[in-house]
Amino acid sequence: MLRRFLVALLAVAAPVLGSAPAAAKLKTIYSFCQVNKKCSDGSHPGAMLTDPSGNIFGVALDGGAHTGSGTIYELVHGGRYKRLYKFCLKQPCLDGDTPTDLLLDVSGNLYGITNRGGAGEYGTVFKLSPNPSGGDWILTKLYDFCAAGGHCNDGRSPAGLVYIGRDRGALYDGVSPLYGTTWDSGIDSNGTIFKLVPPAAGQGWTKTEIYHLCRTGCSSSEQAFAPPIIDASGNIFIHTSGGAHHRGVIYELSAAGTFSTVYDFCPLENCADGAYPETLIEDGAGTLYGTTEQGGQVCQDRNEPDRTCGTVFKLTGDGTHWTETVLHVFCSEPDCRDGSWPTDLLLDPSGALIGSTENGGGNDIDYWREGGGVIFKLQGTSYQVLHAFCAQEHCADGERPAPMTFDRSGKIVGLSGHIGHEGGIVFRLAY
Repeated sequence: MLRRFLVALLAVAAPVLGSAPAAAKLKTIYSFCQVNKKCSDGSHPGAMLTDPSGNIFGVALDGGAHTGSGTIYELVHGGRYKRLYKFCLKQPCLDGDTPTDLLLDVSGNLYGITNRGGAGEYGTVFKLSPNPSGGDWILTKLYDFCAAGGHCNDGRSPAGLVYIGRDRGALYDGVSPLYGTTWDSGIDSNGTIFKLVPPAAGQGWTKTEIYHLCRTGCSSSEQAFAPPIIDASGNIFIHTSGGAHHRGVIYELSAAGTFSTVYDFCPLENCADGAYPETLIEDGAGTLYGTTEQGGQVCQDRNEPDRTCGTVFKLTGDGTHWTETVLHVFCSEPDCRDGSWPTDLLLDPSGALIGSTENGGGNDIDYWREGGGVIFKLQGTSYQVLHAFCAQEHCADGERPAPMTFDRSGKIVGLSGHIGHEGGIVFRLAY
């Protein structure tokens, strides 16, 4: 495979901005940590997914047991809460601590990672299966990171799991390899890309490191804090915090094992092309889309007038070169009514990009007086705010949304924080 050289073509279209359509309506499905102060249902909810029957599964990073090490939960038929598993009933948390990702297979089993805990105290990969007797689901550990101790050449603190077809909505088949990243350790202490293969007859799961970041030298830290994406051909894409300009970079590890740079952010003045990639997704044609936390242009933010507030971008490749196009620059409206600091991105069936921002939206009753964030829709040059959070008194509709997914009816299901307690809420947004 030819090395993909960088072509930075900045094409910032002037987006057509619009307000929320009449059909956009947000509804709170569940509020965490409301039953008791110990948050037995979990707190600080994270990754989530939906199944074909309309059930919602997710992780809560904290709460559950007295150790506060997190839970796995289900919202049955999209509403009734059911706790499936609580981590670390006793120290030293050999079953894991702080779950951060989740996926579902065709048989109804869940797979995920914990960022801490396990035999090596630096995270696990696990499988959760329904309990025939009822009660908590049965956890099986598939891998313990850093269990051998020492320098943790196998990596530590995993960031997520993917398989071919996950980003296109297919359930995991249970027999294909899983792939992931760790954001720490490995041979050069910058993390790894790993492969986890299901067991053959009588064997356990096999985990191998298929790439150690920073192997050929790097000018700055290269940690990958987010899970990779993998296309239909088995090519893996990751984004890290490093790069030639120290503002983030996207890499590709081809199915043949070739490691190359897709795009190095911030070669342009004031990082007009974006800085610090936050999210990366792919469509069926092989085009990459993503968000950057910063860069773009100076914000129309009265609180921090010198700050840049992020972008939405796309990357198109021809087999040799990649071309970047900026699709939207955030906080282009006064008081960041279009949002600032994007956090998540989805592709809906119509080809529109659906995303969220941490701040902005114009409802400055949140704690930091920077707006509670927005859910937006970007289709072509048309940019539309679907919901600006903190629209209700005391931010009862939540703030700082992310992550999101779609339910079986095509509505947006997501998470947002909640002023006054640490629980957070699950919401559904029809648009």
